[in-house]
Amino acid sequence: MAKWCTIAPILYSDIEEKLEIPSELGNGARLISIPAWLKKDTMTQYLDYSKRDRLMNYANYAIEVIYDADSYGAPDLDWKGKYPRSLQDRALEIINLCNIAIWISNPCDFRYELIYDVYEHNGKWNFKSYNEYIGLKPHKKYMDHKLNMQDIQLSKSLLDVLIKIQRPIPVWVAIRSLWRAITEDTWEVRFLLMWIVLEGLFGPDDPREITYRLSQRLSLFLSSDDKNNAKPLYDVIKKVYGWRSKVVHGMRLNKLSDDDSDDILFNAEKWIRLSLFKILSDPKLLMNFNENRETYLDNIVFE
Repeated sequence: MAKWCTIAPILYSDIEEKLEIPSELGNGARLISIPAWLKKDTMTQYLDYSKRDRLMNYANYAIEVIYDADSYGAPDLDWKGKYPRSLQDRALEIINLCNIAIWISNPCDFRYELIYDVYEHNGKWNFKSYNEYIGLKPHKKYMDHKLNMQDIQLSKSLLDVLIKIQRPIPVWVAIRSLWRAITEDTWEVRFLLMWIVLEGLFGPDDPREITYRLSQRLSLFLSSDDKNNAKPLYDVIKKVYGWRSKVVHGMRLNKLSDDDSDDILFNAEKWIRLSLFKILSDPKLLMNFNENRETYLDNIVFE
């Protein structure tokens, strides 16, 4: 049995100096300084110029998952899903969920666009394969956000929950849709994908009066600590949902200024982050979304 490593170079350079490197992210994942061997020709020879340039000059950190495997593609024997997966697939999912957990904690410009699978031989890591991915794209209002140790610790606790979520339940479907949303650069598509996440979490099974019911559910859920905030938030959510409907039905958005479009997308992303943080931080809430989402959401108005 050989030692394997699945590793993602992180395109992010402004981590605060107080951050401890290496940092354990949980489930075998670590945030480390990017190793020198990952920038050698044996690892970069297949990359085009732009990706090689970003790896060589902008990737100062990496997320690694190290594990033992008999061979490349060896099955993950602990996996209970419908279709088999390899240990490399498991490591890839952990890295992906690490990035999502960090985004929920701090939606900064922390992303990867390459993942390598390497194996150890004679004390050195050797190239086996690599894959290219579309990296996370932060909202412009978050571009200057910086990670700190508190963000890392929070993402670690979120990752512990994300790894264990049953599939498919609304929260897991929302997480999958979220990844597609935060890697999308086109405003209209990103905005609609964000609403797919919100509707997956809070949309009623019965589509009648969906604007009213979704807006009410989301506003009450986010205002549970102070119900006085629910009505103003409801009005904002309903207004933003109205733009979602306009985009879906192909209506012209020439009356929507750049600043306004940034604001309504920012709101949708903020509501997703707050909602998922709240759900993932409370086992009872996660169970409610897992087992009786409709009943729970219909009853929060009475709480």
